[in-house]
Amino acid sequence: MATLIFRKVLSDLAHNKARTLLAVLSIAAGVFAVGLAFGALGVLRAIGTTATGIVEVFCGEGILLGVLSWLFAVPLSYPAARVFSDAVGNAAFGTPLDFHYSVTGVILWLVIVLALSALASLWPALGAARVSVRDALAYE
Repeated sequence: MATLIFRKVLSDLAHNKARTLLAVLSIAAGVFAVGLAFGALGVLRAIGTTATGIVEVFCGEGILLGVLSWLFAVPLSYPAARVFSDAVGNAAFGTPLDFHYSVTGVILWLVIVLALSALASLWPALGAARVSVRDALAYE
C-alpha cells in the first residue's frame, strides 16, 4: 500500500514539474532566510542589543513586509475587482453590476495588514529575543 502511495506521489511530482520546482525553491528560500535572520540576530546580540530592541527589529521588518505587500496589491485590486464584479453580474443577472471601488475599504485593509503583520511577527520576535549570544553566533 505504501509503495502505491509513493509511486502516486512521484508520478504527481513528475507531471507537475513547475509546481514541484516552485515548492523546492520556496523551501530553499525559507531556509536561506532563516539562516540570514540568525546571522543578523548573532550580530545584534554581539553588539549588545537588548531583547526589546530585537523584538522591535523583527516586528518592524514584519510590518514593513506587510506594508510592501499592501502597496503591491492595491494597484492590482482595482482591475481585479472590476473584472470580478463584471463576471458575477454577467453570470447572475446577464448584465455587469454597478462598480464602486471603496477607498475606505483600502484604508481598512491597510489597518488589518498592519495588525496582522505585527501579530505574525511577534511570536518569532519573542523567540529570537530569548536566543543567547553564544547560540546565535554558533549558528553561523
